[in-house]
Amino acid sequence: VEERQRMKAKVVSWSSPSRIEMEKRILVVHSDPSFREELTAILVREGYHVKRVSNASAAIGSICAHRPPLLLLESNFPDRNAHAGGVAWDNFLVMSWAGRFNPGGAIPFIALSTNGDSKDRDRALESGAMGFLTTAAPAHEVLGVVGRAFCLAK
Repeated sequence: VEERQRMKAKVVSWSSPSRIEMEKRILVVHSDPSFREELTAILVREGYHVKRVSNASAAIGSICAHRPPLLLLESNFPDRNAHAGGVAWDNFLVMSWAGRFNPGGAIPFIALSTNGDSKDRDRALESGAMGFLTTAAPAHEVLGVVGRAFCLAK
């Protein structure tokens, strides 16, 4: 119970983080709630502060409000909710938008995919992803890619 409460605190503690906590914040954008929960548990155990959202629209809001230093972004689903101009906000459009409007430049992101298809990986990397993970990746691989992304983003 105590571990779960500590994890929950790290998931929702973005309101007034310390400088060190600011550097260890991650926004997870994924449509599957159980995957978001599992990924969050892995990251929180390693000291990361995680905010989770399920779609591109929520990601835009969170990026505007919190300016996370790293995104873990599901790469293979379009958000079926249209934006005001009729644009479907898929997650690659989120990255393009965040790169244009973020004062510090593009927000580093790691693409998440349900399959390891080289076409998905290549598209993600060409779109600027700092890494590519399948949803079946073991915890040590997730942490390695996240750690490298934070090192490269500094």
